[in-house]
Amino acid sequence: MQVTILHPITTKRVTLCFGGFGTDPNFFKHLHAQCGVVLVYDYREDALNLDFLEGKEIFLLAWSMGVAMANRFTPPTLHIKKSIAINGTDYGIHKTFGIPPRIFAHTIKHFSPLDFYQGVFGWHFPKARDFTFPTNLTEELSWLYHTLCTIPPRSFAWDDVYISQEDAIFASKIQKSTWEHYKILQAPHFVFFDVQRWEDFFEA
Repeated sequence: MQVTILHPITTKRVTLCFGGFGTDPNFFKHLHAQCGVVLVYDYREDALNLDFLEGKEIFLLAWSMGVAMANRFTPPTLHIKKSIAINGTDYGIHKTFGIPPRIFAHTIKHFSPLDFYQGVFGWHFPKARDFTFPTNLTEELSWLYHTLCTIPPRSFAWDDVYISQEDAIFASKIQKSTWEHYKILQAPHFVFFDVQRWEDFFEA
């Protein structure tokens, strides 16, 4: 996994974001922050070192497949003050509580970056046209498939769960059947264009 500091860590409070599949740091360049922001992304390997966050007050935000990865790889030693899951499930890939393995495997074989990102950004896609998009996406998909199908999810208590009603990537019907309590967003899969600050998610 890759770890990038989006906003410098100058206070005790830090937002830790697990991005979704195909995430690039420039997707979030429009967001302001009054605290440090750390992004975890690029799931082509399972190694993750967040030791530098020990002793910080962590506000955890996981999006899309990042929800499943945060469930499995967030160090239990971190001091999580609040946790939010957006448009994903703890399973990630599952015949009932995630994207079905058969569909995920088909996606790996027939992956179209354009179709994928149009689904991710939805009606906000024009805003993303000048973004830099990652390469080796099929490799990342394969890593996710292997990781999420071999490592079971842990018991993980999310404080808030958000589901986009118009999610074209991670079907809202599947998400709703997975979570007991959730809030609905009128947004596409990528919800970050609807806020201006990272703190907005935790103050809602």
